[in-house]
Amino acid sequence: SHYVEHMLFKGTKKRGVGEINREIKGLGGQIGAYTTFDRTVFHVVVPSDHFVTALDILADAVMNSAFDPEESKKEREVILREIDMGEDDPDRFLGRLFWSTVYREHPYGHPVIGYRTLFEGLTTGDLLDYYHSMYRPNNIILVGAGDFDSQIALAHIKEAFASFKRGSLSPVYIPAEPDQLGSRRVEREFEVNQIYLLMGFRTVSIESEDMYPLDVLAIILGQGRSSRLFGRIREEKELVNAISSWSYTPRYGGIFGIRATLDEVNKDRAIEEILKELDQFKTELVSEEELEKAKRKVISGHIFSQETMEDRAGDLASNELVIGDLNFSQTYVRQIQKVDREDIRSVANKYFHQDNLTISLLKPVREKVAARPEISAKKPPLISRYELANGMTLLVRENHTLPTVFMQAVFKGGLRFEDERNNGIGEFTRRMLLKGTKTKTRQEIADEIESLGGTIDTYGGNNSFGTSVSVLKEDFDTGLEILADVIMNSTFPPEEIERERRIILAQIKAQEDDIFNATFKLLKETLFTRHPFRFQRIGSAASIARITRTDLIKYHDELYAPNNMVLAVYGDVRTSEVVKKVEQAFSNFEPRPLPLAEITRELTPTQIREATKHMEKKQARIMIGFQGIDIK
Repeated sequence: SHYVEHMLFKGTKKRGVGEINREIKGLGGQIGAYTTFDRTVFHVVVPSDHFVTALDILADAVMNSAFDPEESKKEREVILREIDMGEDDPDRFLGRLFWSTVYREHPYGHPVIGYRTLFEGLTTGDLLDYYHSMYRPNNIILVGAGDFDSQIALAHIKEAFASFKRGSLSPVYIPAEPDQLGSRRVEREFEVNQIYLLMGFRTVSIESEDMYPLDVLAIILGQGRSSRLFGRIREEKELVNAISSWSYTPRYGGIFGIRATLDEVNKDRAIEEILKELDQFKTELVSEEELEKAKRKVISGHIFSQETMEDRAGDLASNELVIGDLNFSQTYVRQIQKVDREDIRSVANKYFHQDNLTISLLKPVREKVAARPEISAKKPPLISRYELANGMTLLVRENHTLPTVFMQAVFKGGLRFEDERNNGIGEFTRRMLLKGTKTKTRQEIADEIESLGGTIDTYGGNNSFGTSVSVLKEDFDTGLEILADVIMNSTFPPEEIERERRIILAQIKAQEDDIFNATFKLLKETLFTRHPFRFQRIGSAASIARITRTDLIKYHDELYAPNNMVLAVYGDVRTSEVVKKVEQAFSNFEPRPLPLAEITRELTPTQIREATKHMEKKQARIMIGFQGIDIK
């Protein structure tokens, strides 16, 4: 399935290799495809004026793919490299290990990309046989969403697929997974510097009524900064570096899972404490506040998932394919609203028991192997720009398609303003923004935004850093208040600084687990010998260890200034109201002199620079870089 997906856009009987991609890009559009456990999806996004042309391209690819032998060989190599990447990436390797341990009979236990030994035996004939047997109109769902007349579009679709004839489909035998009779645990040594943990319980398919309380439970347990796992396991007990939970309910039996990264010394206690958190759901009812917050998060998540035409088309197709109900998303939201505290306790008792538990983890290698030798568009809405009295730049763009608002505050700064002594201070500072203000604790910030079904996040880059908030339209005032509070009033609690320092140091150590990150780090250090771009945004172990609370506060006070800030507001708002509310929210944000950034200019290379690093991986990663131009 995955191999055919790679080949479908590679050419047809009337379009040569590369023509499909060039043609779609020429229309100002984009194409893509992916394969999962139960479907292969091809999507095309173009301006509505080019609907007919895009439809013709998609129909041609689906019905007349050429499977050019040379392209087939190239894609074979691409997929083999993807398989190797899966062997080297700890998250992907762990996922495959977990699923194959849970599902011993059902196809969910097999990797979508396939097994190398079987894949290498596939021929072009095998691809063609599969293509002709599965790519039939009675096995395809076609969804269109966007700016077009549905009746006219339907006429074009019938014409485009007129020669596509219904055919018989061979029955597919899907073995049922036997009941799990005892807990399962699998551990593997891997080239990592921390423990990667994935644990979970077998649950239900999308057709079960238990899906709804399981989804709500997953949010309460481990989604967001106000979740129980984040607050208790990561923040209070400091047992993990990252942790989250999820509930996956496909067409057949699903999984309730928990993923975490942690230091090896905390392995046994972390698992023990996670299981204790799960056991609490069996005996204690969740609070009404937790329940309502989780429900609201589901509703806002559903609204945000409908923001693009591609999102809406995907939602309709998934509803029809998996459940046979185009309006299932609306049904899902209604059923979530009906979930009560007893429902959550009931599913916890039904599924969270030892005989149904699977634990998989990757741990650092004990003894390293000796090193080998080295080797016609509509006008977009206008953007309104304002300079406020305190020097802040405000950008507002109205879009009333959905009742959502997105705000992003951006400051000039980032890696370009750092040196070897304070490398990572920008990243450290932006993480501390959500750790507490003059009036709110870390937990209160998380509770308040997530009770609205909204999100708040920070980011750091090479040239800038910032904070973003997304909320429903009705919660704009509260979202803006929270954004202003974390920007202006962060207090940098000492205990939170040390907790985050520990997390950052663990993440720096984990960089060497990923061959791509390790190679890119080496490339930057080789390409830039003087400029700050030679550093990592997260910092080094030495620089993070020496950064003090005083350093963080000084950095914040110097760069988090209105005359160094752009605030963009996008969504279902009225510009005039936004201007008034922003002026009020930031009325106490005073401008201040900005520090002069003395950035060392990089020397132009006079010869090729090379660097090599040996890692115990199955693939070799080569990167080539050139010094380029600046934004001017």
